[in-house]
Amino acid sequence: MTSAELDYMLQQLDLDHHSAAVFFKVNDRTCRRWLQGVHDIPESVAMVLHLMLRHGFTPEEVKRWNKV
Repeated sequence: MTSAELDYMLQQLDLDHHSAAVFFKVNDRTCRRWLQGVHDIPESVAMVLHLMLRHGFTPEEVKRWNKV
């Protein structure tokens, strides 16, 4: 996944970099670096975002699954 693809997907999910960092439980700086192309985006992050967009899951729904 490229930083541009990450940015697009976060926009589609209405997540800014801070919200994405909270969602993926990483530091704000890490998420900013993903978006700047400084650090590689983990494959697990890409997979979760692709699944969320493909199946219409919101971040809130996914967070609830973690509490079940």
